[in-house]
Amino acid sequence: MIQNIIASLLFQSAFLMLYDIFLRRETFFKWNRFYLIGSYILSMVLPLVKIEIFNAVVPKRVLSYSAYLFDMDPFSDIQLSGNQAANGELPIWDLILFSGMVVAAFWFGYKLYRLRKLRSAGQVHHFRGFTKILIPDTNQAFSFFRSVYIGDQIPQNKHRSIIQHELVHIREKHSLDLLFFELMRIPAWFNPFVYIYQKRISELHEYIADDSVVKTNKKEHYLQLLSEVFDVENISLINQFSKSSLIKKRIDMLQKTKSKSIRQLKYLLLLPLISSMLLYSSCESSEKTDLDPEISVQDVQNLNQEEEKEVFKTLKSLSTASNEWSLTITDKENTMKFLPASGDAFITGPNNERIKARKVFGPSIEFSSANISPDVVPFGLVYEVPVFPGCENAQDKRTCFLEMIMEHINQNFNYPKEAEEQQIEGRVNVIFTIDQNGMITDIQKRGPHALLEAEAVRIISLLPEMSPGKDKGKNVSVPFSFPLTFKLDKT
Repeated sequence: MIQNIIASLLFQSAFLMLYDIFLRRETFFKWNRFYLIGSYILSMVLPLVKIEIFNAVVPKRVLSYSAYLFDMDPFSDIQLSGNQAANGELPIWDLILFSGMVVAAFWFGYKLYRLRKLRSAGQVHHFRGFTKILIPDTNQAFSFFRSVYIGDQIPQNKHRSIIQHELVHIREKHSLDLLFFELMRIPAWFNPFVYIYQKRISELHEYIADDSVVKTNKKEHYLQLLSEVFDVENISLINQFSKSSLIKKRIDMLQKTKSKSIRQLKYLLLLPLISSMLLYSSCESSEKTDLDPEISVQDVQNLNQEEEKEVFKTLKSLSTASNEWSLTITDKENTMKFLPASGDAFITGPNNERIKARKVFGPSIEFSSANISPDVVPFGLVYEVPVFPGCENAQDKRTCFLEMIMEHINQNFNYPKEAEEQQIEGRVNVIFTIDQNGMITDIQKRGPHALLEAEAVRIISLLPEMSPGKDKGKNVSVPFSFPLTFKLDKT
């Protein structure tokens, strides 16, 4: 989310720079109006567009579980439980963001209240196509949607020109543009560019109205009218007839020679600019943000005590700070990644603390997805799990299976003497398959030492024949994995 916001701000600054340098002084007013509205919308959409052809990131050595295996590991750190109570604390940046949005929303409501108050205080006259509201004790003039507000202190002979001007705003529906940016200022109250966009579109509205009026009105009379500064109601969502900061620009633009059609080719500058933005948003950034940290360790499969504490401390901080984050653990060759958990999933940390996270890439055992057939279903997804001997009459055969596996490991586990003598410790990750006949096949392992790997394979090889798993009414092969930790008692 934060990366998308940053990208959106960068794109808006680029669009505004192109407008100010190449387009703002041209008399293609309606094209420029389309440009300002369209470029702002594009700036919000482009960060979400990811074109695969641009996303050519060469990965580190990829050693990970295949995608279809992600949900098969009941002994990994990912577990399921009942609903977990939220801590009720809102991260500080979220608190600041939402507080600003609330203030911006109230300010928007206050502007609407001021308009309503002006309307109720004035004399309302209905005409075909618009409503004229005569405001007492002021010389203001502006429009909002189909209503034209004119102060009673403005001479009557000037009303016609002012109304002509404001009717252009009404016909062109300029209030919709201002309202659009006004609403954008609520969620993006912190964004300086949305205020610049609104200022540019308001300026452009006046150019469009002026250009239309001078075609039917005497130019000299209209220029004189513009030069008179009226009071201005400071409401950013209205079209103001006279604003001192705009008077000189409007007069200069009225006296400017019409831009030649060939200059419309300037809009083609959008093509390389948008292409660059697509390239930027599609390419995976190599820079790490506060919500995308990377921790380097000696061995991702066998974290030492200090590394494990650092990982879980970081996970806890990330999981409470945002809904979008990632944590990458790397060694010289391999990568392990954590992402936010969905539903009731969580990771159990030190002291059985639950953290809302899930492991996407684990310490890996290569298992080619090219060899996978429709007859292979992960343990976490299979409709009927394999039945371990002794679980035939169990009400929950899945839980019984896990309990019997644990009992089997405890009964058959022996620490290799040679590994004990050499003080070898660590975790061995094992994958095996219970095939369509209930036999144990395709044992794969990955650990810190061959002695520990051999012991893990020996334990799995002693598993009994089982009743095969079933899915969609037929026998299927069921891959199953678990981590086996070898730890010496040094007391």
